[in-house]
Amino acid sequence: MNNDPSVANKCQESPAHDIDGWPDEDLEFLGTCPVCNSERRELVYNALKDRLFDCPGQWHLYRCSSCASGYIDPRPSRATIGKAYENYRTHQQEDASGNNLKVAIRNGYLNRKFGYKLSPAVSCGYYAMYLLPPPLRLEWDYFARHLPRPIGNSNRLLDVGSGDGSFLLRAQQAGWKVSGLEFDDNAASCNEQLNLDVWIGDFLKAPYSPESFDVITLNQVIEHVHDPKEFLSRLVTWLKPGGIIWIGTPNFDSRSHSHFKKDWYSLHPPHHLILFTRNNLEILLKEQGLKPKFMPRGYFEARLISLSKALQGGCVTDRKIRERYRVHHNWISGLFADLRSWMQPGKGSEIVIVGQKPE
Repeated sequence: MNNDPSVANKCQESPAHDIDGWPDEDLEFLGTCPVCNSERRELVYNALKDRLFDCPGQWHLYRCSSCASGYIDPRPSRATIGKAYENYRTHQQEDASGNNLKVAIRNGYLNRKFGYKLSPAVSCGYYAMYLLPPPLRLEWDYFARHLPRPIGNSNRLLDVGSGDGSFLLRAQQAGWKVSGLEFDDNAASCNEQLNLDVWIGDFLKAPYSPESFDVITLNQVIEHVHDPKEFLSRLVTWLKPGGIIWIGTPNFDSRSHSHFKKDWYSLHPPHHLILFTRNNLEILLKEQGLKPKFMPRGYFEARLISLSKALQGGCVTDRKIRERYRVHHNWISGLFADLRSWMQPGKGSEIVIVGQKPE
């Protein structure tokens, strides 16, 4: 079978099911796109395996012929999806620490622009960042999720998929009144140590009242959700009029995916149930009554390309892939790739979009 998405075979029927470790009663069989409900689709990859976290099974990935979403079918059911995360590293600390001049410049920029309290920091860091290539500065805007300092009482923030709470802690220091929603019980101990308000469990059971939050952020979350329309609809009910939802997610229509194909690091089967494009994610937000706006990602292509090369080269665990990345990462060629994606954001490896709720 040809696995190139540009020449993928059109299929009317699914291939034979070979989901070792997943009996049929633990699977959902879709037959239609979970984003637009279209039955028209192409089989892009057959029998994908999780080469990062050793989740059992072989998975079939389709591209919807109507909205261009990528999706796994069949896939783990809501009741059994937890089995896929037994070895999954979901709570990696985001790092803005260190003790050299580069870190001090970066922290000075973050502290002045977003109200963070990181150290060490130099006050000239804010200005120095504007002398560097734009992707380097935009990386740290993304790190702060493009959020301005809170104004007055418009300061309630919910981070969905809050993980170890590192983003919540920074936002709290910047003046936000923070809450988190996390699906993984393993996150509970992290958040208890930081004394953060985080609810652990199914988002459908979360105890938030309508119009509770000024900002809701979800970074690398929506691709894990079974029903993105239901998910976004619930988030919109929690959002105050004029509030925003910030989303970061892999771009199925990216240049890096077209190049690496089944070795693209962001495929993540079966954890990534749905992969979006800029177009269909924009439509999805508009359907929820939100006004969408795309934001720049920053310095990311270099890392994604290096991770995909490691996967392509035969690394079989996420730990080994990241070790190889640290040894073989070439920041100069990576910066060129990031500059190209900055000029052509529709082909970047990640989508960042903000949706604003009408007043």
